[in-house]
Amino acid sequence: MRIIQKDVRRAWSLLQDAQRIICICHRGPDGDAVGALLGMGLLCESVFPGKRVKFHCIDPVPEVFHFLPAAMRVEGVPNL
Repeated sequence: MRIIQKDVRRAWSLLQDAQRIICICHRGPDGDAVGALLGMGLLCESVFPGKRVKFHCIDPVPEVFHFLPAAMRVEGVPNL
């Protein structure tokens, strides 16, 4: 898959200008979904340390993944 630089710049600009960042995953999260959600959220916190980053999933993180960093920070439906 080819990454288009224009899209990367646009995504960077959106994240940089955002007041907060909300990371979400699909319903009934499996290991891939939980890993992607937490990975993206923690990456955003690292790259944009002044921004509030929240983790959301409509369904709870399965207990088997509770050992992962930030797994316990995943909340339900965001209150926008």
